[in-house]
Amino acid sequence: MKMNLGVKIGAGFGAVLLVLAVVATWSILGIGTIIYDAEEVIEGNKLHGVLVQREVDHLNWAGQVNALLTDRHITELTVETDPHKCGFGQWLYGEGRLEAEKIIPELKGLFLEIEGPHTDLHQSAQKIGDVFVQADQSLPGVLADRSVDHLKWAAVIKETFLENRETLEVETNPDRCGLGKWLNGDQAQHAYGAGDSEFQEAWRAMIHNHKQLHASAAEIKGVYTPLLPGQSHNEGNGKAKEILQNKTLPLLHETLTNIELLQKEARHELKGMEQAAVIYAKQTMPHLATVQGILANLRDTVDTHIMTDQEMLAAASRTKIAVIICSFIALLAGVFIAFFMTRSITRPITKTVAMLTEMGRGRLDFRLHLERSDEIGTMAKTM
Repeated sequence: MKMNLGVKIGAGFGAVLLVLAVVATWSILGIGTIIYDAEEVIEGNKLHGVLVQREVDHLNWAGQVNALLTDRHITELTVETDPHKCGFGQWLYGEGRLEAEKIIPELKGLFLEIEGPHTDLHQSAQKIGDVFVQADQSLPGVLADRSVDHLKWAAVIKETFLENRETLEVETNPDRCGLGKWLNGDQAQHAYGAGDSEFQEAWRAMIHNHKQLHASAAEIKGVYTPLLPGQSHNEGNGKAKEILQNKTLPLLHETLTNIELLQKEARHELKGMEQAAVIYAKQTMPHLATVQGILANLRDTVDTHIMTDQEMLAAASRTKIAVIICSFIALLAGVFIAFFMTRSITRPITKTVAMLTEMGRGRLDFRLHLERSDEIGTMAKTM
């Protein structure tokens, strides 16, 4: 193939540029791959973090529901019961889920699978909120003890008459008996504040009757006189018995009825707590376990389909090595082409210079013997 010197030089430089272009292209593609891998790892780590956070969120959520059942200072359910409005729900039914499915299409089935248990989980909290009433578990027993106290208190009054005691020794101050002291304590105040309107109404009626009850005992104590030997009746004793029959015993009955109503309301509220505990154990916890299990499967799927940091570094190292090898080959090719071009030009020119030198000395029989098809070959033939 006949090629002039310009074509040869152009071809040489073109070959060098082609090798450089290959190296540059390989480098750009390698860097692009590294960037793509880095973006994939970043998005994967972000998605993994979101799923881990949602697991933690639901554990905290369940802990708050459990606190309602175990901490008497917590009287109201404050957790989110709408499955679309909790942190995971907003992500699941928003753009976050769509982006995750674009990155890893295999997540779509798991997202569909988690919708039902997640909805059931939040609905179980709604059921707990509907039946739960914060109640003091010891309250029915305490009220029963106070009823017994007043039955004993009334028995002392009756025994005073039966045994014809010198004085009536019962507590007449409604704030100093067992019930009165308890009513002024923290437990009673909390029980009253946590009760419904019916409970509070019975409570107020009980306090009113309780005060009147002790006031009647004070009246008895004020008029009571024991019977003297041989007496079957005296004015003080008769008035005291009249007060006992007409005031004290009816007020005692009313007070005990009020306490019994309070016990009934307290037991009813305990039943609400028991129902809430059953819902928590049989619905909330199983649904939570299902949701946590699917979230774990989601994380495993992400880990399976997203390149890890170690894999990204290994791929970057392979790209680096490939670029180095390609660059070394390009360097060798450039050196070879430069050497070949230089040699193909300088050697015939050196011979031509030698021929011209000999011709200057008068030797006209010197020949170049260059068989070339370029400008140097043409010049050699002409000389």
